[in-house]
Amino acid sequence: MKRKCAFAGLIFALMLMTLLGAGRAADRKVVRVTSPGSMFGRMHTISALFSRDQPMIQIDFVRSADVDTSFSALIERSTDIALTTRRITPTEDQLAKSQGMELTGRVIGHGGIVLITAPGNPIDGLTLDQVRKAFTGECTNWRELGGSDGPITVVRVGENYPGTNFFMQEDLFGGRPFAANAVVVPEFNNVLRKVAQSAGSLGFVRIRDAFESPIPFEMAVKVLKVRKDAASPAIQPSRATIADSSYPILRPYYVYYESKADTSIVKYVEFLEKKGWGQQNLL
Repeated sequence: MKRKCAFAGLIFALMLMTLLGAGRAADRKVVRVTSPGSMFGRMHTISALFSRDQPMIQIDFVRSADVDTSFSALIERSTDIALTTRRITPTEDQLAKSQGMELTGRVIGHGGIVLITAPGNPIDGLTLDQVRKAFTGECTNWRELGGSDGPITVVRVGENYPGTNFFMQEDLFGGRPFAANAVVVPEFNNVLRKVAQSAGSLGFVRIRDAFESPIPFEMAVKVLKVRKDAASPAIQPSRATIADSSYPILRPYYVYYESKADTSIVKYVEFLEKKGWGQQNLL
């Protein structure tokens, strides 16, 4: 009889623990976050840190195909937060308003765009104005930029990276398109290879491609310094010069969400701002 009572007591305790656990799970807030691949790894780590800090807020983290898809998910309300590598476009903002949404965007950190050319190019750096003129086709010969006589061959990525191309054209070029005769390749690794093999070429990659990819160790490219203007110092791109904002081509990373968001969403956004875009450690 005592054994039966003890067994019944154990079953009751297990049921009580299950019910309490289910209650805690029911009380837990769920925040849906969508991120393009270029932000996914670091933001996924930061989200894990947030969950450790806020155990009653569950982060459902989804990787989107690209930044356009992240914005679409937010406007369609299939996500609560969109992490993006560009500002919202007027068309997207108007579409959100037509759905009764007022979106808020905040900068949570910066990456860097690195300019590369062929190893034999005598030019070591460009001003931002020269960068704009070269990439948009206003300048077509290196001689116009203080280099040797020879055509400038612009190399860029295509539709796989809409956020990067948007930043270059809207933020850096002032709304002007790339040169019509630019060579378009699918990936940043292709940019590195094409520039390394093409005299007179000029391309751009992300800082991780320029310094953390194996490609530059396999085939040489020349990384260009950048000046804000002719009177400013030429700055070499690096993690350090991006962190202290001395390098001129800083690419912002954003978080977008509804202005009248739940407190759990606001807590997550504030945590992202606090952590920033530096390296994070889960240990």
